[in-house]
Amino acid sequence: MRVRSCDEAACARGCDLASDRVVERQDSLVRACVKRVATKHARCDDAVWATCAVRVGPYADGGPSAPTPPPDVFDDE
Repeated sequence: MRVRSCDEAACARGCDLASDRVVERQDSLVRACVKRVATKHARCDDAVWATCAVRVGPYADGGPSAPTPPPDVFDDE
C-alpha cells in the first residue's frame, strides 16, 4: 500500500499496522482514509494508520456490545 502524501518508511510501517485490512481486501479504504487525514493534518504516522484501520469494515461501528453479566450464583441470605 502506498499513499502519495506519506513517505516510503511511513507507508511501510502503516502497511504492517494495517496488514489484516489488506488480507480482508479493505486496503483501499484504509489508504483513502490515510490520504484524507495525512493531507488535512500534515502528518502520516502510526496513529493515523491505526486509526484509519479501525474505522473501516466490520469494525467501523466499534464492534459488538459487551455481553450481559452472568446471574448471581450466590443467594443473599
